[in-house]
Amino acid sequence: MRTQGNPEVGSYVNLSGTSAVGPAGTAAAPVRSTLLGFYVNSTSSGVIHLRDGGATGTAGVIDLGGDITPAIGFHHYPASITQGLHMTLVSGSINVTFYLSVGGGMAEVGMPVNRTTTGVVGLASTPSALLGFYVNSTTGGTVVFKDGGASGTTVSGTITPAAGAYHRFPCSFPNGCHVTIANTLDVTFFVQQGNG
Repeated sequence: MRTQGNPEVGSYVNLSGTSAVGPAGTAAAPVRSTLLGFYVNSTSSGVIHLRDGGATGTAGVIDLGGDITPAIGFHHYPASITQGLHMTLVSGSINVTFYLSVGGGMAEVGMPVNRTTTGVVGLASTPSALLGFYVNSTTGGTVVFKDGGASGTTVSGTITPAAGAYHRFPCSFPNGCHVTIANTLDVTFFVQQGNG
């Protein structure tokens, strides 16, 4: 990992295959870091999968989302990491540079919550703040946000988000964030619990 010195800029790790990205920790002894985002330098139908804590099948692993088929360019992905970021190359080929800030401390990061179906984002009936969401894949997928559950107050219209992009959606949910998902959508939400 190369250190840039400024926590807002982050350290970088360049990968072309399945590997750990940055320092590793455990649930008992976390090493806090923040994934600021990643830049896809080149790809030939590259598909990646991100996890906190190692490869799939490892005890305590937190899935950060579904399979991602990112285009060339920068992808904002503000995830809080505690056990070490791990990238799995699912298929194709890709060269990607990850930007991390070790030690946390950034205000604009949230816990990643992956969903493919309608439900609560984070903890039910708990105040939260949604920072935004990253669409891993979609086939005509849509989302509608509500405050306070499925029958709560609607806070958005029907959104048809593009795949492979971060969608900034800073919104307070005093009674908990709920999302209605229609069609096919694999999306990772970034939420701060207790900030509603």
